[in-house]
Amino acid sequence: MNKSFIHNNLPNLITLLNLFAGCAGISLLIWGEVTSAAWCIAIAALFDFLDGFTARLLKAGSAIGKQLDSLADVVSFGVLPGLILFVLIRNAGDEANSASDALFSPALFAFAIPVFSAVRLARFNLDKRQQKYFLGVPTPANALLIASFPFILYRYDMSPGWLGNAMADFLGNYYILVSLSVILSILLVSGIRLFSLKFDGVQWSDNKQRYIFIILVAVFIVAGGVAAIPLVFPAYIILSLFFQASG
Repeated sequence: MNKSFIHNNLPNLITLLNLFAGCAGISLLIWGEVTSAAWCIAIAALFDFLDGFTARLLKAGSAIGKQLDSLADVVSFGVLPGLILFVLIRNAGDEANSASDALFSPALFAFAIPVFSAVRLARFNLDKRQQKYFLGVPTPANALLIASFPFILYRYDMSPGWLGNAMADFLGNYYILVSLSVILSILLVSGIRLFSLKFDGVQWSDNKQRYIFIILVAVFIVAGGVAAIPLVFPAYIILSLFFQASG
């Protein structure tokens, strides 16, 4: 195997690790390991960042790499979070586990997440505008939000104080989770313009909204632990809209 082959395909290998993490998460869900499956989303997100970073660093971007990235993202940031949400909704509703009941369960709304994630990723591949900003919520951000739910519900000792308890009560509501399935799916394909987290150098003036967002995330996490992660999501949207209005 020559050096050129490794150089050109290293980003694609990292992309496939993203896909592998998504598949591993699905297998963990089958065994009832919901929080472990949520960790797989975080691992997949790391690989998703690294494949793009590596491609830019090595100048090894390719058309097949772009397609592989989207296909991996459909599994890791579409199917896996949809399945996690499905399990959480059924647990919250204390639903029967028979196949006939599952066919008519409102928990099926959770599968709008992979459907709309696929639409969002297909649009992204064809839309030349989405280089420095996004139209609609990026699938990794949406998936990471959903990944925080099991930790809040099952391990909210990681979320100290009243916020952890309040978030656990909020996300433990059957109807809230069904509604979130619909709302988050719509946000994926919405026309809301959101800033990208790719930095343009290190100057404050060129990256003001990114620096402010990072500071906000740090404050939220330090103050509220994992229970603060759902607050990051609306903060991202509000900050994007604010800078559009002021810019």
